Amino acid sequence: MNPSGAAAPTAGEAIEQLETLITYTPPQRNDAWRMTFFENLRVAGPYALRLISAEDSPNGFPYHALVVAEIRGANATLSFEDVLDEALSAGAGLAIYAENGSPHPEFLASFGDLVGVRAWGHLIMTRAQSSVEIPSSNTPVEFEVANPLEAGFPEYALRHTLAYMRARLSIDRPRLLAARRRGWLGWDLVADLDPESFSDEAFFLEALSSIKWFVPAETAVMANPFGGDTALPWFSCT
Repeated sequence: MNPSGAAAPTAGEAIEQLETLITYTPPQRNDAWRMTFFENLRVAGPYALRLISAEDSPNGFPYHALVVAEIRGANATLSFEDVLDEALSAGAGLAIYAENGSPHPEFLASFGDLVGVRAWGHLIMTRAQSSVEIPSSNTPVEFEVANPLEAGFPEYALRHTLAYMRARLSIDRPRLLAARRRGWLGWDLVADLDPESFSDEAFFLEALSSIKWFVPAETAVMANPFGGDTALPWFSCT
């Protein structure tokens, strides 16, 4: 089931939807690439898709952005801000996954600027909890606090992520409290962050959008239009 309550299509039906419903025109490259990718986003039923080609992505990886929510009606055309506002109010969000994902861990450390975090705006960790707040649920997903390296998270990916947190969030000693592997490429990460240390919430969320977060596994299964048994690397937060 997807968040709209409708039954998930079969893998073949979903692939056909993804291949035929959306017409993609590469955006003009500019500093606001996250926003231009989502201009004229086409929504069809509970799914909205934009293919980001390798040449238009910031790091050369092609990927799709999929909004899993029944936003307005079929055939609507929305701006990214419309999608963001309505996805949040509907308790859904953006999930990003690699179309031609590399099986190598380097992919985790170099995947692009996951705009999905903006739609999953409540993916905020504080020092008082080890859980992820999901807009669609009042019950946080609990994580066992464990050393990411002990869970198999690559050391160089950990160094890259922590360095990114220091540079982007200006945290002197960032910490990843836990890492949980999910599927082929997916990881659920829990960080030790204190939003009160930032000047305002908007800055905090904007900074979070550049960290390599991943959607919680429970949410990914619920929102997977290909069915819960299909392994897909869902990214967001990520």
